[in-house]
Amino acid sequence: MYPTISDGDMCLFYRQDTPARGDIVSYKTPSGMKIGRAVGIAGDRVSIDHEKLYVNGYEQESFYTVPGNVAEHTVKSGEIFVVNDYRTDTSDSRKYGDISLKNVEGVYFASLRTGGAS
Repeated sequence: MYPTISDGDMCLFYRQDTPARGDIVSYKTPSGMKIGRAVGIAGDRVSIDHEKLYVNGYEQESFYTVPGNVAEHTVKSGEIFVVNDYRTDTSDSRKYGDISLKNVEGVYFASLRTGGAS
């Protein structure tokens, strides 16, 4: 999640039934816990084309390109589409598909910088 969250930061999360678009979330994957940004919520049409992220047909502003392609699809009820802020790390919905809300552990609200990269 760099640059939003750096190595060594202590992150605080709270439980919420349904994250909002733009929330940073902690979620479970087959390879362990991950942190990402919810860019699509139930009913949203999400796609990645030519390194640009689109939600409901609108290009999302980003300082980073988004590698990979994802055909436009609609996020199902009870799921979210998650992308890392460090866009070249594709271990998010580009790899795992939509994330079930059952696998969302919490929504980020603060971090304490304890060291590591800045």
